[in-house]
Order: sequence, then C-alpha cells, then structure tokens
Amino acid sequence: MSQEISELRLAQADGGLPTVVAAGSAPGESGVFVFSPRFHGGAHVSATPRLHHICFLLTPCAHVYSRIADQAQLVPKPPRGSLAIQPAGADYTADGHGSAEAIEAIIVAIDPGQFALAAAEGSAFEAELIERFSGRDRALFDVARSLAAECADGFPNGPLFWNGMATTFIESLLVCRCALHGPDFTLGLPLARGDHPGRVGADLDWRSGGRDRA
Repeated sequence: MSQEISELRLAQADGGLPTVVAAGSAPGESGVFVFSPRFHGGAHVSATPRLHHICFLLTPCAHVYSRIADQAQLVPKPPRGSLAIQPAGADYTADGHGSAEAIEAIIVAIDPGQFALAAAEGSAFEAELIERFSGRDRALFDVARSLAAECADGFPNGPLFWNGMATTFIESLLVCRCALHGPDFTLGLPLARGDHPGRVGADLDWRSGGRDRA
C-alpha cells in the first residue's frame, strides 16, 4: 500500500485483507494518489486520513453503514458510482455488505495543500471540503476510474498524463461541489454540522438539475 494512504485499515468478511487492484501515484507532485481494493463477502474500511479521501463504489451494495467523526448514517442500496467524502483529519469507518460476491471501490486521496493551491488558482479561496456520506457525480467517477486504470496498468502513459488527470479530478471537485457557483443542488440527506453553501461537498445531489449523474 502507498505510504500516503498507509493509515487505511481494511478487512473483508473473512477477516483477511482485500485484494489490491491498484495503489499508488505516478512520479511527480500531483498530490493525488489512488487505492482500489476488492473485498469478498463484505467490506470494512477505517482511517484517520492525513489526506482528503474521496471514495467511490465500483459495485452496488445492499447497504453501507458509515461513521465520520461523531456522525453516523446507514445508506441503503448505494448504486455503482456512489461517492463519499472524508476530509483530512476526520476519522471514519465504513462497513458494506454487497449484493454481489465482491465489493470493489476506489479511494482517491488528495493532498490538502494541493487542493488548497488549486482552489486559490481557481479563485475559490474559501473552498473547504466537508463530510459527505453519499452522493453521485458522473464526471468525478469517470476520472476516478481512469486514475485507477492508469495506476493498475503501471502508468503506461507517463507522469504527464497522470498529472493532467489528477488536475482534472481536483478541478472537477471544485467546480462540481463549490457553492461559489451557487447552491445549484440540494442533497436529500442530513447536512453535516456546520455545513453551509460555501463549503465543497455541500451541494451533492441525487437529483441533477439537468446534469448527467449516474
């Protein structure tokens, strides 16, 4: 496992470690790392991350029980592409039970300094990542899958290609989530304590206002 996400604690239903499909980052200073595990029978993930963790389901689940800091929520039947946001420093756990034999996921880890730099360069100076138990965004999911595939294949397209995808992921996170563009979406889930439209993650939604979300 990459040193950058070595704080992850993982287990599948039999108590063993999951299969690691992809883990790492191309050489350079992208500040983005990817980890893709495959769990059999059930999944447990916990960490107090030093980096921001954006987690995606590659397979649907029967349900996921999650805790982030002092908040907990049961998410029933999260579909393929569902995402959760765990900011750096917020301890979290997630336990998933699959509707299929295996549960696959992608965790994209972002260096907080790189995120802040991208926000400043995009004039989103006050952008702040918040906790989010569940939501969907097709654009982010597509880039996350591309990052995982590139990593699993050993970065065949080189560091420049990886850095470009990493930049796209961070910029997409800022554009799609940042209320500097207005509260375009309302999530049908309880807001995290202190949540407000100026924080990244505050406007995730199941119901897109004309955007393709799946």
